[in-house]
Amino acid sequence: MYNTIKISYYTSLILLILFAQLPFQVFASPSFNRQEVKDSVDDWFIKTSYGVSTSLNAPSGEEFSINNADNIEECITQNKFEFPDISAVSYLSDGNALNATVWLSSKLKDPTLKSTLWSASSFKEIPWHVVGYTMSIDINSVYETGSDYYVTIRWDPITQTWTRVMEEGSSTGEKKIIEQLDNFTDLDFEKKYIDFDLDLEKIGSPTQYNLIFSTYDIFVNDDKLCYLVDVSNWVQIPPPEYVITTSPNTIVLKPGEQTTV
Repeated sequence: MYNTIKISYYTSLILLILFAQLPFQVFASPSFNRQEVKDSVDDWFIKTSYGVSTSLNAPSGEEFSINNADNIEECITQNKFEFPDISAVSYLSDGNALNATVWLSSKLKDPTLKSTLWSASSFKEIPWHVVGYTMSIDINSVYETGSDYYVTIRWDPITQTWTRVMEEGSSTGEKKIIEQLDNFTDLDFEKKYIDFDLDLEKIGSPTQYNLIFSTYDIFVNDDKLCYLVDVSNWVQIPPPEYVITTSPNTIVLKPGEQTTV
């Protein structure tokens, strides 16, 4: 009996040493070279799911109600549609950070120059204009509920400043702020693109996830609230790989011959 206990003890000790020497398996996000996906041009659409009218707050704090535009034609100013459209998105990752660029059809618009110009009549003195650019992250999971995280760079018409905010979303529609940078100044209005960066560790270093990019432009025109949105296509991470096989596996052809596989 003594020998049996002694053997079991040393066996356990050896196994413990062996497990201690095994490397820990660390799950990391995939790394990949630069990818680019084109987007359709002139594909802005008007968001109408928020009701017939919307309540807004003036800089003074006064609340007022304004009717929403019924179609995109009501949002065109001076017979010209001049909002920068998403023309493409590019992205790459070293497994630790994700870097993405939203390429636009024209230069970024400075809301401070357009807010009162795009307003009219009774609301012309209210500098109410909201602009935002969002990168949405949908992590592949068993319980699929849509996008899980959002990184948004947006203009606040009340404080007249840009803000960069990262949020976690819920299927209930609620959002929780993970980090927020007020007075965000890393924007160049002479460029036709906007950059996003994300520390993947902050979202759990996912091994599979999807991205979608969007921009929205909300302003008052002819006493109507225009809520315009442009959305890119979904992109998969890691990028899909395509493998071509033939049946039969071996094909022998002589010069001039052809066959169907």
